[in-house]
Amino acid sequence: MEAGSSTLREAIIVELRDTCKALDETIKTCTMRNISLDNVIKALIEEEGDKDIVSDEGNENCDTNIIDDQNEDEETDASVDF
Repeated sequence: MEAGSSTLREAIIVELRDTCKALDETIKTCTMRNISLDNVIKALIEEEGDKDIVSDEGNENCDTNIIDDQNEDEETDASVDF
């Protein structure tokens, strides 16, 4: 009976290795997709930032306004009761 359980164990190991390889490929694919999406987001943000600068040519404190908006959002989030 040990020969049968040894064969079963080997089959399980082979199946687990195949599953592990498939998961590794999935992780690599998802990581590459995530990087690509991050790059698109960054490009869109930069493009939007360029448009804001063009539309606010007289506003030299464009970056300061963004920081002020973020601070206001943080203050709003801090006041939420759970």
